[in-house]
Amino acid sequence: MFFFDMQIKKSCAGYGLFAAEDVDKGAVVGIFPMNSRLMAEEDFKEEQQKGNSKVTSTGIRYVGRLFLFRDSDQNEAFPNHSFNPSLLYHCGILFAKRRINAGDEMTVDYSYLLASSDASAFPDCNTGRKVKAVSPAECMLKSASELISLIKSTNWDEVVTDEQIRYPAYSPTLHM
Repeated sequence: MFFFDMQIKKSCAGYGLFAAEDVDKGAVVGIFPMNSRLMAEEDFKEEQQKGNSKVTSTGIRYVGRLFLFRDSDQNEAFPNHSFNPSLLYHCGILFAKRRINAGDEMTVDYSYLLASSDASAFPDCNTGRKVKAVSPAECMLKSASELISLIKSTNWDEVVTDEQIRYPAYSPTLHM
């Protein structure tokens, strides 16, 4: 679920999620737990090894050793990976790490989303470097530290407001 208008366009990773409007630094851009199921990391990895495409294509780390995945056929749009992402992922919530202008690609560091020895590990499309998962503890520590820095660097009480949260939330639109 996204709280800003997004578009799906071609990118270096095939397709990407792009902002259709400006997003302030620190804004809550979206949340992933909506309509998701929870599973333990070991079960997540086992399902990936079995070739469960729903787990492989929609699964992400939620908190610690817990993972979220969607078991519906609904086409969910995810931001692509970047080692210099525009979004911070922390416990299922996406925050704007910097001001994002309309037309900018929305990206996130997938090392926070993947399981160790994840079947979905891949090379970064911009650098060719392999995207590797961090441990559950490192994920929590790094993303929490980044979130604290982000909050300290913005006037967060004015950036994250009730008016920002739109109901219903946006579903990304496909633009070819």
